[in-house]
Amino acid sequence: VNPTTAPVVIKVNGVEQTYPTHNGYAVLTRQWQAGDVIEVKLPMDIHQVQSNPALETNRDMRSYERGPIVYCIEGVDNSRSLEHLYIPDNASCTALHSRPLKSLFDGNPYMIRAKGFVKDLNEGEDVVREATFTLVPYFARAYRGNCAMKVWIPADESSIAQPVDYIDEVVICNWESENAHNLHGENMRTGIELGWRDSDSGFIQYDMQINPDLPCDFITKQWGSDGGNREYDIYVDGQKFAGDVLDNCFPNQYYYIRHALPFELTQGKSKVTIKMQAPAGKIVGGLFGCYTALSEELPVGTVPVDCMWTNNSSVRRKHHYSSNGQTGTFRGRTWCDGRGTIGQKWTMSVNPTNRNYLMLYYWGDESDLRQFDIYCDDTYVASETLLHNDPHRFFFRCYAIPEEGTSGKQSVTLHLTSPSDTKTGGIYYAYMMSAPIIDDVQAAVGSGAAQAMRYFNISGIESQAPVGGINVVVNNTNILKVIHQ
Repeated sequence: VNPTTAPVVIKVNGVEQTYPTHNGYAVLTRQWQAGDVIEVKLPMDIHQVQSNPALETNRDMRSYERGPIVYCIEGVDNSRSLEHLYIPDNASCTALHSRPLKSLFDGNPYMIRAKGFVKDLNEGEDVVREATFTLVPYFARAYRGNCAMKVWIPADESSIAQPVDYIDEVVICNWESENAHNLHGENMRTGIELGWRDSDSGFIQYDMQINPDLPCDFITKQWGSDGGNREYDIYVDGQKFAGDVLDNCFPNQYYYIRHALPFELTQGKSKVTIKMQAPAGKIVGGLFGCYTALSEELPVGTVPVDCMWTNNSSVRRKHHYSSNGQTGTFRGRTWCDGRGTIGQKWTMSVNPTNRNYLMLYYWGDESDLRQFDIYCDDTYVASETLLHNDPHRFFFRCYAIPEEGTSGKQSVTLHLTSPSDTKTGGIYYAYMMSAPIIDDVQAAVGSGAAQAMRYFNISGIESQAPVGGINVVVNNTNILKVIHQ
């Protein structure tokens, strides 16, 4: 990013040489004598390095070098969590003698002090503050104990690995964070240098905050190359509701898995106990982070009207669920599917005066093509295709129901039907959400302070990113464009 400008000085027997270079080598040509001494003086300025842009994992990241020496940042000198910091290009960097390393290495190695920023989420709002970070030579890593470590550091806040606007976060291997979340476990192991925790044939348990009024997700950060008997069940307040399997899902990268918490088990609660339990011979994790957040695809401003948890047969009966398909269990969740024009049907309560939204929970790695239409009573809602939509993950999909489908009604019948005679579903959960109808998108935007681009559907409901259908893109009160996703 900021290449070295000072020359490499080479002397032979104390006399500075003028030399050509070839393929990165300095070429010295002379009549050599026994006892000749060659001295090489390398400029020891500090510079940021960017990797080949084809290496997507390091895109918008920088490493730090002083001369030819690579540096790293460690939790022992900085915040125990290194997930939320960044150092801008051409930031102020200073080389200082490293007092903590003086007793370990001859020559009293230098450390680097760099000016940067920390980005935190405080009560749902991003807060960015200035900070000074300490980097040490990579060869000296972990000499003062195991802790989190990074070589590649984000260069701006947009490249910070922030999975969600979370409600709560557990920083793994951070004593204060894990203690505050009432960590309990059995047969646990840790890797403090990378910040992971797992359990062999045991369990890991945390108390975590949630929203008492809206559907929430439990999210884990994991390493995509992990494998080997990593399989566990997940409980909320003692009730099993899901499971996970780690088997080289996303090689050589971290990834986040969202587990939808059944609203029946969380409604009215501000805190729940999440327990991850491995059967004998299996392993929980490794976990590199745990979060709670509002459920994916949840339309802004909506509230739950009804929900159907397919794990519970009595709940299915309550909603008059019927199909010509099958029911089974996958990763701790019950799936229900159908086929052809009969497909699947069930009833749900709706708000007779508000806009209503159907949210369905799918498995993102269905391997056989499933094409089906969704109807609310006799009103067409949407068409769906399931085929490797989001490999190795469950995901929500939200459908806005036209007003004529629910206006003046207390309940409706949902019908998943396939004219092409494929399967319908499978579905693992269904929500009916509602919000007041807003006819004027401009009114929905309001006149608040300027902010980044925001997205609204044609009903005026805001989302964090473009959703299927028509999207109005705004910046503060100005409509910038209309797009079709």
